[in-house]
Amino acid sequence: MTARQACDDIRQGLGGDLCFQLDRLGWTDVMVNEDGKVWVDTGAMREVPCRVSDEGLVSAAWTLASYTNKQINEDHPSMCAVIPLMGLRVIFQVPPVVAHPTAVFRRPSAKVFSMEEMVGFGTVTPSQAEVLGQAVRTKQNVVMAGGTGSGKTTMLNTLLQFIGPEERPYIIEDIAEIVCTSPNKGHVLVNDRSYTYEAAVRDSLRCRPDRIIIGECLEGQQTLQMLKSWNTGHPGGLCTIHATGARNALRRLDELCMEVTATSQERIIHDTVDIVAYMERDRTGRRVVKELLDLRKEREKEGIQ
Repeated sequence: MTARQACDDIRQGLGGDLCFQLDRLGWTDVMVNEDGKVWVDTGAMREVPCRVSDEGLVSAAWTLASYTNKQINEDHPSMCAVIPLMGLRVIFQVPPVVAHPTAVFRRPSAKVFSMEEMVGFGTVTPSQAEVLGQAVRTKQNVVMAGGTGSGKTTMLNTLLQFIGPEERPYIIEDIAEIVCTSPNKGHVLVNDRSYTYEAAVRDSLRCRPDRIIIGECLEGQQTLQMLKSWNTGHPGGLCTIHATGARNALRRLDELCMEVTATSQERIIHDTVDIVAYMERDRTGRRVVKELLDLRKEREKEGIQ
């Protein structure tokens, strides 16, 4: 099956009304709920006059699963992938985890914004921009935290522009969303079966990285290996993590590590992570850096070099 055939079959399953919404500009997320109704996030949530059948969603999901060599069925009721040619990330869910098939589509940012543009948008203040840019330039370890759709990956892409051209960043993610223009980079995609996050982080150490960049911390072994690599010869790493605050991001890292260790890794996290930037959406829908936690200052107070 070619990418064009897969895309055409997926669009046929989704139907003309939904594809019309997906082809429009200005939205970040489109949600098809269990009742078949469609909601669009354009900075504010709103329902649109569109209905999608269960059969259509399942047909589109099966086509995408076949094209990406994944599964979606009763035993594997959730699947995340990128629709070929459309460039949209989608997660399909089918019974028994939902009563009726659902889908959430996300459109990645169409461009990588400069830090000056981020300041202009109000996403960061000038002082925050200076701290973050300098942290990346001087190879500090930076964690981007926030909820879904808070702008973590968009900001990470901005920060990658501060990596020097002589450096080799090694990027690991499950969906291709990170954009890095470094001329000498490694970039791998993981999945749930043949190539896991754990294997990719382990392999990265053999691929001559100057920096190890993780799309999202999701698993215990992956997170623990990332922290160890950052702390033993590969500083300047970046990652994203779902959290509800800067301190909560540190606790979340520890919770993930404790999935595979018997004891808390709070000390190694505190000694390894340098900056935590927490992002959220304000009342207007604008994505902003709400907190900037500088652990280097805390270590200085404790007398840790």
